Amino acid sequence: MQITAPGLDLNEFDLITDRKNLRALYNFVKSGKKQWGRHRIDAEIVNGTVLFYLGWSGSGYGYYQSYGMKFEKKFTTPLSKGTIQHCRVIEYGLGGLKMMVKYQVDACLNDGRNLSMITSQAESSTGMTSTGFRITHSGTIVAPHNIVEIKTISTGYRPDHPRTLTQLWFSRTPILMAGYHDRNGRFSSVEKIDVEATGALDQWEEQNTETLQKIIRLLEMVKTQLLSSPIKRQAIVLTNLRSYDCVEFYSLSDDYEMGLPDDLRRKWA
Repeated sequence: MQITAPGLDLNEFDLITDRKNLRALYNFVKSGKKQWGRHRIDAEIVNGTVLFYLGWSGSGYGYYQSYGMKFEKKFTTPLSKGTIQHCRVIEYGLGGLKMMVKYQVDACLNDGRNLSMITSQAESSTGMTSTGFRITHSGTIVAPHNIVEIKTISTGYRPDHPRTLTQLWFSRTPILMAGYHDRNGRFSSVEKIDVEATGALDQWEEQNTETLQKIIRLLEMVKTQLLSSPIKRQAIVLTNLRSYDCVEFYSLSDDYEMGLPDDLRRKWA
């Protein structure tokens, strides 16, 4: 972000988080009286900006057996040599909150312009942060309308179900690429679905208006709690069991390893 948006003022944001945390909040609010379990998110507040670090669940993230990784490896190629994964950061308003959301991208569409930029732009320079991270300038910027989420699904089922649309909505991902297989790993077809153009994301938002309003209120409560408390680093535990559901805050000791390196923290000064 120091390269792509050097003038960005981090003090303008109410929340900086990974997409998975927003999906966890959605599942917690949406579960109602159904049992969901527990999820923990470590958080801190820096100059009025709440930071959510990547959380975890006692029962895992509920990954299902699929052919997604094999499919992605077969049908996509790296944008830049040596790339392990591609993460993006976007900003948008949620209620009255200004959000910065990070998420991992499965793939992007090649519209010709991207390819020419990749082949003509070599690695130009490198740099080091004060805390020892190396920054390499290479590759190209992919336009937001070319970002793709990949899903694999058995033939006869639809990929744009509510669980998938929740993921796409929180990252504003416009394209869903679905690969259909016969349950034995043999793919028969690939379908491109523009969930933005078809109105699927707008429809999902309308159907989940009440849930989104509850998430906004919960985020406001978290920010108020961290602002008013002398303890600025806390663990947020979301509990949803058949007997009760609640949000609990636990203080984190100063020697608990989390948080930003000093060179990034100074950007809020």
